[in-house]
Amino acid sequence: MTEISYKHNLLNAGISGEWVLIQNNLDKFEEATSGYFVVNLFTQYSFIFAENKSNISLNINNVLEQEFRNHLLRVKSILPEAGRNFRLLTNYSSIFRTRI
Repeated sequence: MTEISYKHNLLNAGISGEWVLIQNNLDKFEEATSGYFVVNLFTQYSFIFAENKSNISLNINNVLEQEFRNHLLRVKSILPEAGRNFRLLTNYSSIFRTRI
């Protein structure tokens, strides 16, 4: 996997690519799988409130909607991997301090 990212203050964005070669060194009952290249995009912004931190992320996986099959999956012969998909994620962390 190769990734290029840009970070500026609380913003992080980038692109990644995963390149897999053809799998044709097979054992009994295995099927060959084609090679593939998948492109993913991501962006993340962090919010800081006092000592609390929150992130919001948007990921777009398989941007080019490449049909591919993961060689290690048992269902590869009947079901390809997911096409283009979007994920919106949030994360919140807090530091709790006690006073004595």
